[in-house]
Amino acid sequence: MFDFFFPTHPFGGQTLRLVAQAQQGGGDVFDIARACARIEPGDKDGWEREWLNLAQQIEHKGKEALAAGHEDTAIQHFFHANQYYRMSDVFLNIAQESKKKERFRKAQENFRAAARLHDRDAVGHRFEQNMTDIFATRSNQSQANGQEYFSSVAPIPTRRKSTLLPSPC
Repeated sequence: MFDFFFPTHPFGGQTLRLVAQAQQGGGDVFDIARACARIEPGDKDGWEREWLNLAQQIEHKGKEALAAGHEDTAIQHFFHANQYYRMSDVFLNIAQESKKKERFRKAQENFRAAARLHDRDAVGHRFEQNMTDIFATRSNQSQANGQEYFSSVAPIPTRRKSTLLPSPC
């Protein structure tokens, strides 16, 4: 059994969100568990460091997979890196806005890299004052229900969302 963080601790809530997304391709539970094992509860610098390191490692694996012609593996790594970059900035404060912007750009870059490789279309959608990247794919045999929607919102930093969620049937 994995032991992440106490569920009511802010680290726990963020981690459980990512674990829930992992079942739909938003991360790897084993990567998440290894990162959490190296983070002391309450250590926001450690949180940032571990998620950033993991994001960079997984992004690099995605680029290597792509260079080797393994597009499905590259897609998986880029979607995972997208989420790990998001995790690296959740506890940054307003004084660290430049870091938040850079992490958002990296998350969006990885999201878009995965979407470009996928066999489905990515489309833009205006939501309030922001342009949203939305990526929809029909279910296949490994995903029995409905469609999946992936989104990444800009501009930075007013609204942020970059998730993949299963839609209802």
